Amino acid sequence: MISLREQLIDRLKDATARLDDAHGRDDEYDTMLVSGEIDSLLRIADDHGLHLPQAEDYRKRRCRA
Repeated sequence: MISLREQLIDRLKDATARLDDAHGRDDEYDTMLVSGEIDSLLRIADDHGLHLPQAEDYRKRRCRA
């Protein structure tokens, strides 16, 4: 059985790749959707007290965008 943490890490990696793709295409709508998905994943991780190494990277990137 895959742990919640591992599931969130996999989903975060996938969503981050889709976010990069949306940025590359200058697609504001997809960027907004994927950003919301990532925020939700991070909120779930926080609610369960899980530390995801990718979370800080995403938050830093979000601040620069």
